[in-house]
Amino acid sequence: MAHDEVLQDGLEIQRKPAEAPYMLLEAHREKVRRGKVLTLVPVGYVRTEDDGIEITPDRQVQEAVRGIFQKFRELGSIRQVLLWLSTPVEYSPVFAG
Repeated sequence: MAHDEVLQDGLEIQRKPAEAPYMLLEAHREKVRRGKVLTLVPVGYVRTEDDGIEITPDRQVQEAVRGIFQKFRELGSIRQVLLWLSTPVEYSPVFAG
């Protein structure tokens, strides 16, 4: 049987080896269309029971995520935000008493 022949009864399907990546991509796209692709939720967000995504209930994490988005609006690019995040911060000592 040639590589590109397909039997009608579904018992045997042979494809050219070069078609395999294309078939995998199409299968993935179909799963996405059906909503069956499991993806990781970004840091600071949680998956809801109905498979939605919402911000985490942790207030400290919420503030950090909102701060990053605010800094992006202020600076205008992700690169600038990353540079801002990587800048060392000097803290002044605080003495109780």
